[in-house]
Amino acid sequence: MRMAVIAALAALALIILAIYRKQVRQFLTQKDYRDRALSALSEKIMPGGFGGDGEMDEMLSGVSIKPDQRYLEELYRRKGNVTELDNTIIREHFVFRGHVQGVGFRFQAMYAANNYDVTGWVENMSDGSVEMELQGTPQGIAMVLGRIRSARWIVIDEMDVNEIPVVEGERGFGVQGY
Repeated sequence: MRMAVIAALAALALIILAIYRKQVRQFLTQKDYRDRALSALSEKIMPGGFGGDGEMDEMLSGVSIKPDQRYLEELYRRKGNVTELDNTIIREHFVFRGHVQGVGFRFQAMYAANNYDVTGWVENMSDGSVEMELQGTPQGIAMVLGRIRSARWIVIDEMDVNEIPVVEGERGFGVQGY
């Protein structure tokens, strides 16, 4: 009798867990709710900090995310013809120095890259710098950099940029290293 009650309670718990998981999965597949939940959670973890879409970031933190104009000016200076460049997919290799590790840099980069349809990767280096490759439109890359620069605790003292060949078929953005 006792074993039957325990088995029935275990079965009931599994059913409740399955229903709960299904509801959570449905909730998380609704983009608007997912973005609000992630932004609210990130706001609690690091006020004014982490990702979500640009609109939600502005609403929660009061910070307007703008493209990194210094990057765009340097890119246009290197490339010349601005109108041809706007829809072109490019790939850039960055090395950031300053207060860039232990401050959510890679998390910010990942969220921003996903929000602005930019692919690539980011990695902390043993010398305290952060290395990153971004592939996308110049405006998308500039928005990712603008999002990173807008983070409260990230301080970029130096940013080296080099154009590299586009990686065909690349999907997503990854965080590498330790």
